Amino acid sequence: MATTVELMLNADERALLLRLLETALGEVRVEAHRTHFSPEFRDQVLAEESLIRSLLEKVRQMPA
Repeated sequence: MATTVELMLNADERALLLRLLETALGEVRVEAHRTHFSPEFRDQVLAEESLIRSLLEKVRQMPA
């Protein structure tokens, strides 16, 4: 069972977290596109991309 954690951020922290997550998403997308030599590693990268997308959506829904 997953643990739920509440996170309180001020506007500046939220904005920074959004930028960091957007940057990370861009980087992991490039890595996923370039990773063909190891199916296991590519699956790991794709799972990380999914987690980043999920986090981004949650942070975007937080009040500014």
